[in-house]
Amino acid sequence: MLGKSHLLVGAAGYLTIGQTALVAIGHGHLGPGEIAAGTVVCAGAAMLPDIDHPGATVSRSLGPVTWTISRFVSRVAGGHRKGTHSIPFAVGLTILLAWALHAAPGPLLPLLLCFFLVSLLASSPRPTGRSAP
Repeated sequence: MLGKSHLLVGAAGYLTIGQTALVAIGHGHLGPGEIAAGTVVCAGAAMLPDIDHPGATVSRSLGPVTWTISRFVSRVAGGHRKGTHSIPFAVGLTILLAWALHAAPGPLLPLLLCFFLVSLLASSPRPTGRSAP
């Protein structure tokens, strides 16, 4: 799965499962701006499974910090498309991030996390517009 596929799955997942889950846990219905923001953030978050590949966008996003994390995760996960490309990883990461955001004493952590995830979306490769020969 390429980065653009990760982005599409993240956006679609938020628009379907994410919206249903938010309503189910009592957050009520979101407005158009909140839905758009959630879609963009989740599309960026969908890049996180590629942290197990040192050449991926997410692995290069914060220089030596994310590159070192990537090397560690790659070894622990067993290489690219192993442990991080699984349902348990997605569920575990979702729970971890939800807990961290809920436990955060103020708005700084959520804002930094959203900025980071949106930056992954913004830095993802784009089509060049050229057709294949």
